[in-house]
Amino acid sequence: MGFFSWECPCCGESIKQGNDWMGKCVALSDDGSVVKGDYDGYGRIDGRLGTVELTDMDGKFALYHQKCYDLCGRPAYTKPSGSADDQGCGDTEPEPHSLEDIEALKVAKKARLAREHAECVAYYTAKIAELEAEGKEVPDYMRRVVDRA
Repeated sequence: MGFFSWECPCCGESIKQGNDWMGKCVALSDDGSVVKGDYDGYGRIDGRLGTVELTDMDGKFALYHQKCYDLCGRPAYTKPSGSADDQGCGDTEPEPHSLEDIEALKVAKKARLAREHAECVAYYTAKIAELEAEGKEVPDYMRRVVDRA
């Protein structure tokens, strides 16, 4: 199994493995417990009290970047974090220092996702044209992606 992760409820970016701000995290469980430490990319937080297996608490925790958790006023648990589409991989974003910075992260993520979607639609549009020109069958999933654009 490869890397996987969850989205921070404050900024929407994934918790990433590493020693920078995106790897420092806080897990809040539905029973009120709080765990802080470094995310390892494989579902574990290494903290002062040892290692916590997040997969053992599947669907019962919210996982925040430590920085976002602090900037958002140390929110209480309300619902579980969603799975991260990027599996916790990708570039590190600039570290936020204010709520405005967190909003900027959200806007940047929306722009990035829109750009990636547009690139996917362009690729599938070209691929559909190529397959049709060759008289080959076009997979339904390609048409669905282009039709929804």
